[in-house]
Amino acid sequence: MSWQLLLYINLAAGTIRELLNKKISNTVSLFAGLFYITLFAQVFFYVSWVFTSQTLPRYDLYASLCGILIVAGFSFYFAALRISLTQSILFQSYSILVTILLSAVFLGESKYFDIRTFSGIKVVSGTILAFLALWFLLHQKNKKEERLEKKWLYYIAGTILFLGIGSFASISFIHKLTPTEIFINQANTMIPLYLVLIFIGKEKLSIGKKMLAFTFINALVSAIAAVAFYKGLLLMPVAKFYPLQQLSLVILTMITGWIFYHEKDLFTKQKLRGMILGLAGMLLLITS
Repeated sequence: MSWQLLLYINLAAGTIRELLNKKISNTVSLFAGLFYITLFAQVFFYVSWVFTSQTLPRYDLYASLCGILIVAGFSFYFAALRISLTQSILFQSYSILVTILLSAVFLGESKYFDIRTFSGIKVVSGTILAFLALWFLLHQKNKKEERLEKKWLYYIAGTILFLGIGSFASISFIHKLTPTEIFINQANTMIPLYLVLIFIGKEKLSIGKKMLAFTFINALVSAIAAVAFYKGLLLMPVAKFYPLQQLSLVILTMITGWIFYHEKDLFTKQKLRGMILGLAGMLLLITS
């Protein structure tokens, strides 16, 4: 299977996943939706691992504890999705900035912020563009819209912070566990934690047959997208495959979000400027 076909599969599955994420976040309680998505995904990954390797996945306590960070990140992300899919899919990509920053501090990879290097210039420029983009998004003529954007900023900032830290923490296990094993270990913590949060928040665990089917499909396409992504990385260098995949997924999701969820306010002059700057900043970061 060619890397181009794997990319198409990843993008199709990823776009469907994000559309379903929006539908689920709008319809059911926050933690209940995430609980079922994670539960079904855990089953898919666990069965595929046992079927392909003929062994049980290795358990790692610290990899499992990383699931706490992922729970926080996805909880903030789903809250942000309720406000805007198009903005959220773009700016969640900036979690890579947190990962790069932590790598510079703890792994000695300070070259990413060294403006004497091409990579450093791109990272710093991408960061500046991100803040400029947020300025345009947060300064709206309509005060009600501006308050909503500030609420969205709180959620997306939590998404960026926790997913960025979670990604950095996961890097330390990549040499002893496969990506599938890392997810399985994280889900071992995520599933019971979501149950605890459902209990604390007094949310309903039952979400109805229709939404249960949506979470099942969501988990299935998420698994397909992940498998296609990692198989694609085996055929193409990360530096080429990852930027193309990320940029394409963001643009496709923005377009489909506009079509299916009628997020037409994205195309006001102020927001459009912010989104263009955000896309440019993301492109600089993922190619650094």
